[in-house]
Amino acid sequence: MAPINRLLLLFFSGSMAWVNISGCTKKPVYIDEISSVVETRAAEFQFHPQSNSDDPVVNHYGYTLQFSPEYNQPRWVAFHLDEKRLSGPYRSQPELIPDPLLDNLSPNPGWYRLRGYTPAPLVPAEFMQWSEKSHREPFYVSAITMQSRQLNSGIWRLLRLHYAEWTGTFKDLYIINGPVLEPDLRRLPPGDVAVPQYIFSVILRTSPDSSCIGFLLPQEYLSTDLEKYIVPLDSIESLTAIDFLTLLPDSLETKWEATKNTQLWPMGIKKSHGGF
Repeated sequence: MAPINRLLLLFFSGSMAWVNISGCTKKPVYIDEISSVVETRAAEFQFHPQSNSDDPVVNHYGYTLQFSPEYNQPRWVAFHLDEKRLSGPYRSQPELIPDPLLDNLSPNPGWYRLRGYTPAPLVPAEFMQWSEKSHREPFYVSAITMQSRQLNSGIWRLLRLHYAEWTGTFKDLYIINGPVLEPDLRRLPPGDVAVPQYIFSVILRTSPDSSCIGFLLPQEYLSTDLEKYIVPLDSIESLTAIDFLTLLPDSLETKWEATKNTQLWPMGIKKSHGGF
């Protein structure tokens, strides 16, 4: 097995315990380890980026997330995408539901049904139709962020189309999405749901060569050119206090974090309409 693939096997094994970023050491709570609900561990994907927060980490069947009760948003969601997951027989109505593993921490779905914003699954529903268990999970409120309609129906949908395009080309993607959570964000009543100013997406591939790319999408004033939103990974890490590549060799992590890698990710899709 190639070194990068051995690292990814560790990376997605769910073995992380202590987190140490910027001198802050905390241990997040792993919901799957303390829940009485059976079969809570993600089937093939347990990727835990390291953050400086002890907010609970939840392992669902199709993805993993860290949920912030302070913002009523996920800090990050992480999932694996391959060709088998690009389609499936299971369909679910886009109706928000409480996260069954968060118990009292799960927000009220009614808090997210607000005019002017779209409650957007950070794990796109079209990539979770491969399993009877996974197809409802994108609509857990713990995986929802608030997006402007301009973002949701425009550049966010265009990025999702590229997820599918890149999966067809590179076979496997490892994707981490989330809002940039920071003090003084706008809050929406009645549940005090935060509205982030930016959404990030970090995408890793291992074939035909290993590469990583990061996007930072603003809520407003959006271009239809996806390349304009490519940013070095370390800029996303600075904004979020999340370390995405802790198990990679330092030389490779430094290389990926400091560059945009634009030439290694073809972007042939230029327009998109609609969103969810």
